[in-house]
Amino acid sequence: MPEDTRPFTPLDVWTILWRGRRWVIAFPLAFAVLAVVQGSLTRRSYTTTVVFAPEQGGRTPAQFAGIAAQFGLAVGGVETSESPLFYADLVRTWPILAAVTESTYTLTSDSGPVTATLVELFRAPGTTPEQQRSEAARRLLSRTAVSVRTQTGVVRLSVRTFDPDLSEQVAARFLTEINAFNLRSRQSRAGNERQFVEDRLAEARDSLTAAEVRLRRFQEQNRSFSAPELGFEEGRLEREVMTRQQVFTTLAQAFEQARIDEVRNTPVLTVIEGPRRAAWPDARRRLLRAFVGAVVGGMIGITVAFAIDGVAAAGRDRSLSRGGGEPS
Repeated sequence: MPEDTRPFTPLDVWTILWRGRRWVIAFPLAFAVLAVVQGSLTRRSYTTTVVFAPEQGGRTPAQFAGIAAQFGLAVGGVETSESPLFYADLVRTWPILAAVTESTYTLTSDSGPVTATLVELFRAPGTTPEQQRSEAARRLLSRTAVSVRTQTGVVRLSVRTFDPDLSEQVAARFLTEINAFNLRSRQSRAGNERQFVEDRLAEARDSLTAAEVRLRRFQEQNRSFSAPELGFEEGRLEREVMTRQQVFTTLAQAFEQARIDEVRNTPVLTVIEGPRRAAWPDARRRLLRAFVGAVVGGMIGITVAFAIDGVAAAGRDRSLSRGGGEPS
């Protein structure tokens, strides 16, 4: 029997869907209902959002760096804070997540205050403490959202948990850990710079002393002179002393600033909106859940309808083949 090479038309699709209409209708309805029921039975969540901006500004005045740069000296220049995107990535790093996870939080229960870490509160599974901490950090990351407005440099951090007090405390802990990380980084950087500037300051002091000695000796040896060459030489030596003095002053100021920054412990974040206890639970979004469930169920229903029609068509083809093979 010759094969049917007729093209597949939209009418054929409609015919298949009409034959399997019970599946095309039943699956979307069932999945939509299940999605709504599942959302209604899910534990309510509470979200706390904090908004902050990195500290702006510099440490060493630019004009000091410019003067020192004429002699190949690097004193740090203008130090700008890390970009807001840096903080968005910092929140997702293991040191920050581990510190927040291992911190203790106090919640109020029917039996009284409860103090525990996120490992205990999230009931993180695992056979070892390391596995439990890793799982708790993963769950914390899934409940944390970070967004950045590059136009304004503002970072928005949201934490969602099953308790409004816990969400507030975790968001506050994130801010504390970010500040602590920045302070350690800044103090370490300032310590390295202090050591570097201190060494260059000693060299600048020796160069200044040597230039002053040359000028003094020239003046002692030429107390009265009228030759233009001697006047030019004295001017050159005076300019050298002045320049060396400017470099020494610049390095001395940079050294003192580095010493201050090495022990500075002021926050480096400007908190625009601090953590607040959520007054209302998060929306369950039943309509969205129902829509997504209906879409998924519709795709499954259409697949089932086509599969059933394909099986039926294959059965009809086998029957026709057996009928054509019998003697007439």
